[in-house]
Amino acid sequence: MATTTERLWHNWAGNQACRPAAILRPSTEAEIVDIVRRAADEGRNVRAVGAGHSFTPLVCTDGYLLDFAGYDRMLGHDAEAGTVTVQAGIPLWRLNQELAGRGLALENLGDIAYQSIAGATSQLKATTSLRHTGRCPPAAFRDRASASAIAARAHRSS
Repeated sequence: MATTTERLWHNWAGNQACRPAAILRPSTEAEIVDIVRRAADEGRNVRAVGAGHSFTPLVCTDGYLLDFAGYDRMLGHDAEAGTVTVQAGIPLWRLNQELAGRGLALENLGDIAYQSIAGATSQLKATTSLRHTGRCPPAAFRDRASASAIAARAHRSS
């Protein structure tokens, strides 16, 4: 797992900044579980960050900041169902390439393609037409359930 020595984090607009205890870049579920356990043991909070596109201070913390840039793989494709399983940090531009290679596409896409799928779905990105309603894709709910399961396993095991 990569850990940065740079301790100042700021969003893309520069209007939010913080100095977390550490900026951690997990690439596996096991590393995420370890971080959650360690934070619980130390009494620290954990915040997740993607591309830092939000204008709000939601990500700012003095605890652990999880940068999901390394948790960004395509895990599976069900051709019959027309679905894919991806990790939370995959950027939309790369997800679109992966989907196109499988004859699939997102129903709609906002104008910030460098955002992660987790960031885009957690914000229920605004849409660009009356026909497309900004609904969260089903994968977003599975990812949230997985994140809850990871946290629960970490809590039970500590």
